[in-house]
Amino acid sequence: MYKMDDIEAKRLHNAEYMRQYIKRKKIEVLNTREFRNSKKQLLINNKTKVPKEIPKTTAERIRECRNRKKQLLSNNETKVPKEIPKTTAERIRECRIRRKQLLSNNETKVPKETWVGIMTLIVNP
Repeated sequence: MYKMDDIEAKRLHNAEYMRQYIKRKKIEVLNTREFRNSKKQLLINNKTKVPKEIPKTTAERIRECRNRKKQLLSNNETKVPKEIPKTTAERIRECRIRRKQLLSNNETKVPKETWVGIMTLIVNP
């Protein structure tokens, strides 16, 4: 069995040790906080420092790749304008013009009744 004084001394020693330990931990915590804050302050003050780039997502990479491919293809293509489909009115106009030309060339050879058949063939191929 311990003597009463030994137990008391041990308890006091443990209490003192814990007090010192807590003080040390508080100082360490404060130091780390100060260190972090000072680091942030340095970053704020150092305006020449370039901010980190945000990493690109997969979708952005794919989009960029497609755009690059399109650009390369458009540079290589011989640029031919696409034909605009003709309207019915334009087809009829062209048919009338052709008919007039044919009539002026072959007035005596082609009777007028056959033109109805030719018109239907040209308009509705």
